[in-house]
Amino acid sequence: VNECIAEAQNQRLFAVVVYGAKHYKVTDLDLIQTTGYIDAEPGEKIRLEKVLLVGGKDFTIVGRPILKRSLAKVEAVVVEKTPGAQKIIQRYIKKKNFQRKYVYTPVHTVLRITRVEAYPGIE
Repeated sequence: VNECIAEAQNQRLFAVVVYGAKHYKVTDLDLIQTTGYIDAEPGEKIRLEKVLLVGGKDFTIVGRPILKRSLAKVEAVVVEKTPGAQKIIQRYIKKKNFQRKYVYTPVHTVLRITRVEAYPGIE
């Protein structure tokens, strides 16, 4: 496996990452839209830590449940942060005369994956 990883550094690798309780299969230069707030400004680089799987044409490394930091690296750049469409959340309990209405505006963040790497060192 270590030989396949060393040879695959020139190839296009893919990874499955977890962000915001959702799984995304990503490769280089992919755009993903996530729901939630990231404490980074547009243009900043971030590293996605929860990598479940990294693979290429000849190999796949699966984490149990996630891979160690020393085995995989997925970097991304924050492209934009925009508010989404407003959602109305309504609570109602019949026979109790209870009604509440909340307006919720989610924040969407667009990430561009810049690099997916796998490091040899499988034991």
